[in-house]
Amino acid sequence: MGLFSVAGGFWGAGATGMPTPTATPTATPTATPTATPTATPTATPTATPTPGSGLEGDIAPRAIGDGIILTTDVVQARRFVVGLDTPATSPNEFQRVDTSPIATRGDGLLTSGDVVQIRRYASGLDSPLAAGGPTEPSPNPALEGGQGVVAIRALSKNAVKGTHVTIPFVLDGYSNATAVSFAVTYDTAKLRRPTVTLGAAIADWAILTVNDTVEGSLAVLVDSSYPLGANELIRVTFEVAPNAEPGPSMVRFVPGRTSLSDDVANELPTRSVEAIITIANEQSQSVIIAGRVVTPRRRGVGNATVTLTAAKGRKGFAVTSSGRSSSYVDLAVRE
Repeated sequence: MGLFSVAGGFWGAGATGMPTPTATPTATPTATPTATPTATPTATPTATPTPGSGLEGDIAPRAIGDGIILTTDVVQARRFVVGLDTPATSPNEFQRVDTSPIATRGDGLLTSGDVVQIRRYASGLDSPLAAGGPTEPSPNPALEGGQGVVAIRALSKNAVKGTHVTIPFVLDGYSNATAVSFAVTYDTAKLRRPTVTLGAAIADWAILTVNDTVEGSLAVLVDSSYPLGANELIRVTFEVAPNAEPGPSMVRFVPGRTSLSDDVANELPTRSVEAIITIANEQSQSVIIAGRVVTPRRRGVGNATVTLTAAKGRKGFAVTSSGRSSSYVDLAVRE
């Protein structure tokens, strides 16, 4: 068989097939990796102490304390008692500051006794206890009471509008009290800008805490490492408004806010006697009387209001000091 031609070349006899074309490669697409999302961490909530956690009296720093009872806790307790700060019920601040009486780990009230008890914890006189007792304030605070005993007496005074008047508050009847707390109200239309100072006899060793942030009221705490004795506790000086209406103006104790405590945080039966400030238009000569108010059997009559009327009709008012043992009154009226 001879040669024969084909397009592109010659093939000889015996050729067995056509040339195999070179395959053109198909590009394989590169896989795009799928991003794996980063897990968002879940925040771990801060544990909130449950009622009963912590130590009695451990209240600083706020609001869960630091596991140690120090003088800072005593200072914070003073602020709670006079109302400069309000303890939270959750976490259990109120439960931890309400420490007195120690046997029940509180009574639902914040009083001078709680300050004394926390002082005892801070000084090591009592061993710290786990928090217990009431977890919130008592809805019905007990009123002060007791027959024949005056704990705190505000002395009545005369005043002239546009001037100043100073009211002494005297501790009466308890020589072993180491802490006293109380609150009073006054008429803001007649009395203004009260300033409070410790009585001279206790000024060197007692601590005074005052809340005067609300006009028309004062909350006071006096506490000490030593018995306060039958002394003048504080002196409150008011500005008498220039346009004050002449006549009596009351400085009243707030019911349920007066408390006394001895050095082991025992609450003492408490009574209080309010003051009457008799305001006059101008300074004039005063007539002063002093004496006792008694029954026909010569027993003293406590908390009795005495009115003295001068010849020109001006009146002075005062309240007798207490029950059978004293019930004295000092009274002045301007002529």
